[in-house]
Amino acid sequence: LIGACGIDFLLPQEMSQFLKSLNIGKTGSAFIIERSGTLVSTSTAEPIVENTSDDSERLLANQSSNSTIRATADFLEQRFDGFDQIQVAQRLAFDIDGARQFVQVVPFQDRYGLDWLIVIVLPEADYLGQIQSNIRDTLLLCVLALVAALILSVLTARWITGPLLSLNQSAQAIADGEWNQTVNIKRSDELGKLANSFNQMAHQLQTAFLELQTLTQNLAENETRLQAFLESLPISISILDATGHPYYANQRRLQMMGEAIDPTVSSDHLAEVYHLYRAGTNQLYPNDQLPIIQALSGKHTQVDDIEIHQNGQTISIEVWGTPIFDEQGKVAYAIATFQDITERKQAEKLLADYNCTLEQQVAERTAALRQSEAKFRTIFDNSQVGIYRVRLSDGLLLDANQRHANLFGFDSPEEIIGLEHVIGYYADPSDHQHLIELLKRDREVRSFEAQMRKRDGTLFW
Repeated sequence: LIGACGIDFLLPQEMSQFLKSLNIGKTGSAFIIERSGTLVSTSTAEPIVENTSDDSERLLANQSSNSTIRATADFLEQRFDGFDQIQVAQRLAFDIDGARQFVQVVPFQDRYGLDWLIVIVLPEADYLGQIQSNIRDTLLLCVLALVAALILSVLTARWITGPLLSLNQSAQAIADGEWNQTVNIKRSDELGKLANSFNQMAHQLQTAFLELQTLTQNLAENETRLQAFLESLPISISILDATGHPYYANQRRLQMMGEAIDPTVSSDHLAEVYHLYRAGTNQLYPNDQLPIIQALSGKHTQVDDIEIHQNGQTISIEVWGTPIFDEQGKVAYAIATFQDITERKQAEKLLADYNCTLEQQVAERTAALRQSEAKFRTIFDNSQVGIYRVRLSDGLLLDANQRHANLFGFDSPEEIIGLEHVIGYYADPSDHQHLIELLKRDREVRSFEAQMRKRDGTLFW
């Protein structure tokens, strides 16, 4: 042997330089260990060789001075019960002092006998940091945009609400009865058009109010006149409400019966209280067969076999019972009209004359009497003002008079009654919705204006 030549290459040091050059997030680490857990190389600056007095030994990963490497090694060893059990690449996650860490471990083997584990550790905060920063920037931009939007909204609102407040004050004044209202808004936009429309509406309201005053006065006179007609009729009239209690009786009825109206009397004791007997007998008339009781059940009846025994007198009467129905078809009132049969012919002529006069007066009644519709139907049918009744839930037209039918281009009320889509006759469907909301909220609308569409498409106000 002449001699020996040897070359040493410090592999861990060169590999550490390479691992340090890798960009593993901001604070990520990489290290290589053997199956025994001995460190081969790391991306950190720590030495992997421990010097003793006799020899130098490489450190175990779980003895590293780097807390991340040490914690990761402990985690892998506990998770797989030793490094020898890691045979395939693994992606795992664990916590170090509450901080989430992501781990990837890859086995490495070659034909020269190397059997290593390559481990990369990346803190969750490394890749969430930019996201969180972006979130902060986004929130800041949102706040700035919100402030700018608020400022712009306030300025815009002032520009818009100024004229609207003026319109509202004028509208409120009109609602309080001050009809001479106009607004002075000189703008070419929608608010300017609205102001012009408002001024036109105010003028029309002034005209309509004067007409309404005249109409109201006429209605009051007609109501008084109608009451006078009922009192002057030579027949007796008695009305019960739906519960069977007295509602109205004219003076003729009081004179004939000799009894004032007792509001406490129920419908079960009418024959007994008012001395109603079957003709030619001393037997009380069966209460359930009285025409007014029959009317409460919805029947039209007429009998001439009733006598009134009062103060020693016997009066034979002929009685008609008539039910009055509400819009739901339920009996709202029962009317009984009766007269002394001995003066039948004279009473029939007088009744015909008065009915003729009554019909002429009823034709002048308007929508203000629609609550009396069931009792005074003739007024409804002959009114020169369009009157209709509609179901709010679905817009079904329940009833209408001749004038209302003519307004919409129909020849008779029968053609329009039962139409389901009343909203289709509004030029602007939102007007219909606005009217419904007013009715539901205020129960009564005294003045409402809308443009309508006739049957042939012609528009009118």
